[in-house]
Amino acid sequence: MNIETTKLELMHLLLQTQKESLLAKLKTVFEEEQIYWLTKKLEAKKSQKQK
Repeated sequence: MNIETTKLELMHLLLQTQKESLLAKLKTVFEEEQIYWLTKKLEAKKSQKQK
């Protein structure tokens, strides 16, 4: 699946939703994923410095 197509589909769904609770859940998922990604990135940098 094309990532740009997926983004557009998600944007369309987000714009249509009226459920604030759904938007809050999605925001939480993105925030958690961002924290996970940043943690992994920092671990990789530390690992490279130790070599």
